[in-house]
Amino acid sequence: MQLYAVRLVSLGLYLATICCIWGAMTEITPRAHLIRLLVPLTLALLPGFTELMTAINNVVGAVALFSLCLWGCLRMVMRGLSPFSFIWAGITSLLCLFTSATVYIAPLVFIISLLFAICREKWRWLAWGFLGVFTLATLFMIFTWGDPAHWYRSSTQSIPIRQRTPDAILGDYIFQLDSKGIVSPDWSVPLFQQLGTGLAPSKYTLGVWMWANKSIEAELPIVGNGTSTSTSKIHLGTHPAFFAYQVDIKTEPIRVWVSLDPQIAKNQDVRVYYDGLVLAEGSRPLDQAPTYNDPDGSSGVWGSMPFINILQNASAEQPGPRIHPWIDSLASKFLPDNTLPSVILAYLLDWKRVAWHYRMVGAMLFETFWARFGWGHVPLIGHRPYFILGIFSLFAILGTGLWFVLRLRRWKGYPLSKFLPWEACFLLLFVFVSVWISALVRGVNYLPLVKLYIPVARYAYPAILPTVLVISLGWWTLLRGLSGLFSRWVRRIDFLAILVYAALFLVLDVYSIISILRYYSGA
Repeated sequence: MQLYAVRLVSLGLYLATICCIWGAMTEITPRAHLIRLLVPLTLALLPGFTELMTAINNVVGAVALFSLCLWGCLRMVMRGLSPFSFIWAGITSLLCLFTSATVYIAPLVFIISLLFAICREKWRWLAWGFLGVFTLATLFMIFTWGDPAHWYRSSTQSIPIRQRTPDAILGDYIFQLDSKGIVSPDWSVPLFQQLGTGLAPSKYTLGVWMWANKSIEAELPIVGNGTSTSTSKIHLGTHPAFFAYQVDIKTEPIRVWVSLDPQIAKNQDVRVYYDGLVLAEGSRPLDQAPTYNDPDGSSGVWGSMPFINILQNASAEQPGPRIHPWIDSLASKFLPDNTLPSVILAYLLDWKRVAWHYRMVGAMLFETFWARFGWGHVPLIGHRPYFILGIFSLFAILGTGLWFVLRLRRWKGYPLSKFLPWEACFLLLFVFVSVWISALVRGVNYLPLVKLYIPVARYAYPAILPTVLVISLGWWTLLRGLSGLFSRWVRRIDFLAILVYAALFLVLDVYSIISILRYYSGA
């Protein structure tokens, strides 16, 4: 009974969300426009969203409250500043901070809408100018330079990880890790690098020059292959020494990474130094250091045989960008899993080696957004149902792109003059991009762990209004174009097209119910 009672609360919040979306659409569309009906109708018939919003989850309240906040913000943009709209949007944006990290952007959305509400008509250029200057200033302030390129840092240590020193074995720089440095989140590793999925089953040898500012027991760099990790315990002295061990990858690895985590207690006050890291294919001599061809350590000779270093920037010679330390520390307190923005930045810049992760996360987000149920473990039955949904989504995106082209050209056949002003478009686009990217990078902290977490679309549902608007607007544009071709022979083609559109969603709903029943019945 308690379960049913709480789910009824979720159901009420779900219905409230649909009402808020309808209310937001009334602000940005002219009276009697079909898109005003199409967006909440799509929302009500979207099986993945309906399933989540009737479950017990804190995201349900966050989505409902953020939808109410977005409605108030759009009202300010469209009608100008008033005490009622200001209090409405301001209070709901602050309340969002007490629901879920997925809607922490609410105060920023409120500030942007307030700016547009104050600067109206002939003063609108001030709002756009301020946003442009603020964006450039923010980019200038948040970025700094000096971290080792191609490496992800979860350490908030105050001393630089990439350090210039005459003690370097290779080149001029080394890696240094401070045992007192806080790792955020605390179950992650201070520094790691993704190597992708291109390694073949074989024997590999990892080597490294290591030392510390005092003699101590430490662990060598860890090699992970998606199912297990390998490392070795060693004794470090105060002078550089070469260490190596072999890794046997027997099956095609799901993914491979190398992480630096000496596993030293924080009360030891130890600095561990690394240089000349190398991961090479084949069994190499463990008691013989390689000879490198260049300061980057990208290739060389090891055991009388040439090698290509699988690791990038193995001696920290190449600098890379990072987020300013104080922003890293502050933002990690609000981001899910206490993620450092620097890790997210490294992930976005490392798109070649984590392309497999983009595909995996993108597929899960797409499928759970449409119709993948439970914790993402109940799929639709049948042959490639998500391919069909992908084609449907592609046409929606193409239709939305066509709408923007027609709007820019002020095509006479489309009533575009009062529909979705550019300020509302910008606000919705900001919400769309911010929330979906946040969902995409939510599992980045798990990359150096055996257990990989793949986020689902519930983290992107706060952006449900702009997302469903893209689907509805795209298909409305395409259907309206078809109605123009057949208007001479068929009257009220717009209404019939909407019925066909709704019927397609009803088919998906019935198919989803059948898939759920088949899954739990074991058929």
